[in-house]
Amino acid sequence: MPELFQDIRFRNAVTFKDMAMGMQRIVQANKHSHSKSVRMVKLRPHLLDERACLNTLLNRVTINYRGLNLGLNSTSLGDLLTIIEKDKSNVQGVQRLRLICPLDTNLEWKVFELIPNLHTLELIPSRMAPEKNKPPTTEGLPASLPLRVLSLIHSGNIAAHPTIPFCNLLKTNRFPNLAAVTIVGYDFSCLRQNATSDLMFKNLPQLKHLILENNKSLNWDEFLQIFQSSGCELESLSLREDRVDGASHLRDFGSETFRPLKHLKQLDVTGSSLSFQGLMKVLRNCGSLVESLYIGHCQHIWFKNGTFNQLSTTRFFELDSVLEHAPRLRQLYLNQSSDLNNYTLKMLHPVFKEKKRELDVLDVSFNLITGIGLADLFCVSKRNEPTFRVKKLVIDACDVSLEIVKLLEGRYCDVVQYQPQKVRWKEFGVNSYVPM
Repeated sequence: MPELFQDIRFRNAVTFKDMAMGMQRIVQANKHSHSKSVRMVKLRPHLLDERACLNTLLNRVTINYRGLNLGLNSTSLGDLLTIIEKDKSNVQGVQRLRLICPLDTNLEWKVFELIPNLHTLELIPSRMAPEKNKPPTTEGLPASLPLRVLSLIHSGNIAAHPTIPFCNLLKTNRFPNLAAVTIVGYDFSCLRQNATSDLMFKNLPQLKHLILENNKSLNWDEFLQIFQSSGCELESLSLREDRVDGASHLRDFGSETFRPLKHLKQLDVTGSSLSFQGLMKVLRNCGSLVESLYIGHCQHIWFKNGTFNQLSTTRFFELDSVLEHAPRLRQLYLNQSSDLNNYTLKMLHPVFKEKKRELDVLDVSFNLITGIGLADLFCVSKRNEPTFRVKKLVIDACDVSLEIVKLLEGRYCDVVQYQPQKVRWKEFGVNSYVPM
């Protein structure tokens, strides 16, 4: 099949008439091609034409689809599966499925029954369909499923989702190849009330990448209780809490709790409840391989700012301790940090110099810093060679002159990212799954 028809994207709100004409052309091209498959089809039909478009796509033409990206408003997951059941031949080769639709509970298992070769599944509920299904059954599923990537992203009202889709399936041992899981915007409180809560990640031996963002009832303490029995060797973890009620020091957790995290290369705790004591407990137990560390916007990780501080019992951020327990650190994100200012930057330079440490990325955006602080951070001098360099420096929304940016770029930094009018650090689809 010509490359033109390998990735098919219909315009948004496409009518049935236009979609049917497009499918006719694809079928004609298919007849004169050695390749009988289509890599990806993206379809967002007009609301009134959803069923007709889906019937044409899945039942009225014979094409081997390898990927489907469907956006539906009135057709629920159950309705879609009913359409697929009429003729399962077109979806037997589907390996990638991205689905935005009303979600029926207790039907998730049927996705794998009808589309058995799924490697990547992204499910984004537009709303919850009325409760009308029987309790889930997995009797028709094979003992092992090929799924490698699972993304469950909900951006609406968390209270509308009392359970996490696929939660019961994840507790089985049917996903031996699952390597990446993303769960955004769900309620984890049901797991705390369940005696088998620790089984959710226990039977995922190949899990390497885990993203948990904006989930209700899932702070660091609760996460460790659920995850400590996992048999995986996680390489990247992003745990961004939906709210912070108090500081988490992790005093009640021993070193064995962190065993599944000992191979971490990337740790993202942006907006976390962790205190610096809690952060150091994590790094002491699993920081030896960490290359990227995101600790921006953590309300309980405080930085020395040069002023008298009443928080005498607070342990401030210590860069030397971080570098000691994360010796491979190359990317450090300190955006929106508590009390980070020019004085803080001045105190960081001697540590970087002593450790002879250069960074690939240093993000100090959205902090009360100026060109003076940056000059102190890099110990800017026309006479001496730089004693600290960064490949990419991020200073968005800081009060810095363009002269300072030009001074730093090239000699002290390969690239300086500076967007003075930027409103927020989080960007939906860029570094966050949560719409602003």
